[in-house]
Amino acid sequence: MDRQKRRLMRLSILALFLSLGPVLSILAAKELSAMSANQDTDPTTLTWASAQERLGPPETTEVFPLAPELPEFRTHVPDVAGPEAVAARAPVREATWSLNDTHNRTIWFIERDDAWRYVLHFDWEKGLEF
Repeated sequence: MDRQKRRLMRLSILALFLSLGPVLSILAAKELSAMSANQDTDPTTLTWASAQERLGPPETTEVFPLAPELPEFRTHVPDVAGPEAVAARAPVREATWSLNDTHNRTIWFIERDDAWRYVLHFDWEKGLEF
């Protein structure tokens, strides 16, 4: 259990013991549930629309054309998207969400069948530079 979850659990227990009312306990439980939902969501099943519904608004987004060679952070996206998508220089939507207080999740989507569909994801430690 990460530090933020432990903190929320302590707050919830403290609220119950101090009889500060059920409101604080409910708020702490909702926050803990939302964090767990981000970590427990299987990104391979997401579309752009369902990702926003499930994970909320991303912290960052960027759209770029698919190319055979991409910077280190995006290096595997062309391989997974396929040669047809690379040849067409298909647009890729990159979005990053916070998983918890130490890690982020970046998901790449490509437009297929009139929807932005999952291509690849990468969980990485906050503070890393690529």
